[in-house]
Amino acid sequence: MFLSEFILLAIALSTAWIYLQSSEEIYCLLCAIIASICSLVGLAIAPWPVQLGIVMLLLCLDNLNITKGYH
Repeated sequence: MFLSEFILLAIALSTAWIYLQSSEEIYCLLCAIIASICSLVGLAIAPWPVQLGIVMLLLCLDNLNITKGYH
């Protein structure tokens, strides 16, 4: 199970890197779609403590962005 999560993470990170390096629109679109799908599938098969940690991280980042917007 952990191996499949690492493979999905590697695919998502490599396609994100290709997305940042590419200037072609179709490649950027395909890389963004592949990275999103791999991230969602990786989150879906992750154990619940990892899922909870990701949700807490997203909530903390969201609160950080909201407070910075008001200053």
